[in-house]
Amino acid sequence: MTFYIVFLKQTGLTINEIFIIHTVAPIVQFLGTACLAFLTDKIGKAKAILMLNLILTGLSLVMIMHVPNVTVSKCTNDSVLFLHQGDRTWTTNQTSICNAKETKLYFEHCKEICAKGTELILAECEANASFSATMKSFPILNEVCSVSFTFCVNPTEQCSEDIRNNSFYLSCLQPTHEECSLTISERAMRVIAYGTVIIIFMTTYSNTYRFFDVTTAYLVTEHNADYGRIRFWGILGALTGPFIAGLTVKLSESFDRQVYYAASFYSYAILCLLTAGVVFRMDVRKFEAGTKMLKKSVELAKSPDASIFFLVVFLLGTSWGCHHMYKNWLLEEIQTSVLLFSVVDSMKGIYGLPFLFISKWIVRKVGETQIFLLAFLAHAISFYGYSFLQATWPAILLELATIVNYQLLWVAVMSFCVAITPKGLVATVNTTAGSIHFTIGRMTGGFLGGLLISNFDTRTAYRVMAIANTAFAVLYGVFLCCKRRFSKEN
Repeated sequence: MTFYIVFLKQTGLTINEIFIIHTVAPIVQFLGTACLAFLTDKIGKAKAILMLNLILTGLSLVMIMHVPNVTVSKCTNDSVLFLHQGDRTWTTNQTSICNAKETKLYFEHCKEICAKGTELILAECEANASFSATMKSFPILNEVCSVSFTFCVNPTEQCSEDIRNNSFYLSCLQPTHEECSLTISERAMRVIAYGTVIIIFMTTYSNTYRFFDVTTAYLVTEHNADYGRIRFWGILGALTGPFIAGLTVKLSESFDRQVYYAASFYSYAILCLLTAGVVFRMDVRKFEAGTKMLKKSVELAKSPDASIFFLVVFLLGTSWGCHHMYKNWLLEEIQTSVLLFSVVDSMKGIYGLPFLFISKWIVRKVGETQIFLLAFLAHAISFYGYSFLQATWPAILLELATIVNYQLLWVAVMSFCVAITPKGLVATVNTTAGSIHFTIGRMTGGFLGGLLISNFDTRTAYRVMAIANTAFAVLYGVFLCCKRRFSKEN
């Protein structure tokens, strides 16, 4: 998904339209994921739900590429020159018009230009009158052909001498692309179509991650496996994804150096279908369908441990969302090169790989709740560090914080979900945690970060987030101390 936003821009969607679509998408994502999680627990078939979302993700991505482009805000125009030589014959130097057999074309901003040495006199009407023309095929002669016009408005400019005895030109602009002549309603329908398909794609796309976690949780429980080592391969794949996307875009580059980002989308869709095939071959045992799910959900919601857990995941997700959305914004302010952008973005995966191999041992030794506490501190250090950046290279070191607040954190979250989840609610709890952190958290983090940046600046916003995470760490630490003391007394 490296070129996702760039592709949307290429389709003609404005930044405001993209923003509105991606504001609605998280709400649909959260509700859609919750419904599918409930269904998964009810029927006990996480594998089938995962395959369904993989297939729908690939298909919806292909659909995005086949929705007609919307009108771009500024259409380019080709200048067309028509020559009147004193009789009723008009000629033009546009070979494409000459080759047209029966075409209706639209021209705009037309004006008469008298032959050299004559004076142009404007009549009392529009100087730049638009008109339509019926073009018929005529033999090409020196790249000039005769054309027959049907004017919507009569030409209103005259030369100072008799028009029949002097040549003059009619200069017009013709829209280059067909979509430039779209009506407002036609464009609105295409934007709605894009928005609908994008929301479907974003929902199924996020569901693949959520239900990968659910399926992995089932397999880890069944085989007593290490979640971190399974996640290792996912992170490794995420590191190779941008390279594959860039390679496919480069190979699909046309001879005129026109870049077609759709190539990376087709590659992604193919990989989704291949992954669905691999999942189909996996031996994932059907788990016992959930019973009394509503009662168990209410009991879980009343649990102080579960309530605090979801609150912590939300706060950590808000911090992650803010940093994820505005990190490159801050790096751009200090004139970071394209190469360093890629390097910084890759470091969270590179740093985390070796720790994922021993994550089970780390989580068991440190404890899930202590890792949550360390994640707050890691976010605080990262925000503080980024707020003082004057050069890009220290950001590479600051990405070390992602070992705790991203890689180890999610292993701890999945482990804690298993510990607090009643039988029959595995999918519901796991997907809820993922949706709160990566969907709701990203939305609130993006909103909060944008609000702070618009009222202050990026560095101040990062320092405010650093102070907030420090405060969260202190409060959560006090809560853990009180809980431990209360447990000892009882």
